[in-house]
Amino acid sequence: MDAELKLSGRSSLDEELTHQAFALRAAHRWVPSETDLRRGTAVMLSEFQNSHNLSVSTFAESASKSRKQICTGIRARRFLTLRVRGKGMKLPDWQLDEAKLALTQAILQHRIGLDNWTIYFALSSSLESLGGCSPIAAVHQQNIQNVVRVVLNSVGVIEDLR
Repeated sequence: MDAELKLSGRSSLDEELTHQAFALRAAHRWVPSETDLRRGTAVMLSEFQNSHNLSVSTFAESASKSRKQICTGIRARRFLTLRVRGKGMKLPDWQLDEAKLALTQAILQHRIGLDNWTIYFALSSSLESLGGCSPIAAVHQQNIQNVVRVVLNSVGVIEDLR
């Protein structure tokens, strides 16, 4: 009998949470204006041109790998790449550091449906939960999994921590 009560209580809680979540949905999907799109493109272009974002050739040389090896890694989602239409592709230089690359790869491997620019900003923007540091600045070999959780949480992905 107790088990039945617990199960029915769980079911009604799930129904209530589902109802509350549905009530929070917007009636109409937000669509960016032309100004929003231009502003976003300008921000992406500015970041793309930062000196810490390297061309594939420069990145390969810095990593002591061939361009082909880097391109293979890109296709396998082992490297975060940034693209701006008509400007080619670049890779953030932080991926030359072992811990920062491991963090980046962990986020990329989650296949959470985020585009590379969203991942880039999630990794490079300061977060209050990391004492105002960016995940890239805060990560080291001993805290990679904790920083992964923080990053995923910052983009709205809740991990099953079991």
